[in-house]
Amino acid sequence: MQVHLEKADQDINYYIPSEDFSGLAVIDWEYWRPQWARNRNTKDVYRQKSRKLISEMQENVSAADIEYLAKATFEECAKAFMKETIKLGIKSRPKGLWGYYLYPDCHNYNVYAPNYTGSCPEEEVLRNNELSWLWNSSAALYPSIGVRKSLGDSENVLRFSQFLVHESMRISTMTSHDDALPVFVYTRLGYRDQPLFFLSKKDTP
Repeated sequence: MQVHLEKADQDINYYIPSEDFSGLAVIDWEYWRPQWARNRNTKDVYRQKSRKLISEMQENVSAADIEYLAKATFEECAKAFMKETIKLGIKSRPKGLWGYYLYPDCHNYNVYAPNYTGSCPEEEVLRNNELSWLWNSSAALYPSIGVRKSLGDSENVLRFSQFLVHESMRISTMTSHDDALPVFVYTRLGYRDQPLFFLSKKDTP
């Protein structure tokens, strides 16, 4: 942790030299998620390594106990890692609007499902509620809307975008801050998987 924070401090001073900086300060953190359940697919490697670590540290432990301890240890460390990082940023550049790229997310990615509404799955809304420590630590929210070319000119783009922004606005008002957190939505001019093709007017959120 200390090595990471020292490197983060160096990066802040290099990329944001002005101590009076008051712009958007976005931490781009994409390799893993702080919640065990959200480390799916390629991110599952972090769960696998966590289980292995616990099994090597503990003898004669059941698979259920390994899963419980691995999850608890991972989430505790992930929380500390993210909180201390953004805490350092705010301390170093207190006027900056610090937050994490992609947060919040509502994981409404099943855009090809029949009768897709765009609504955030209930379990994902509950998981966002569990991240209150992250929202309370942040000075701004930075959700991201990326549209794939295969979804071009679909009404589902609008549904996906609307619910993601709605969820971000909901979270912005449920923190310990006196005022709602500002929300800055990331989007791009091109499609997520084919950036040289510009979004159509219909696909522009």
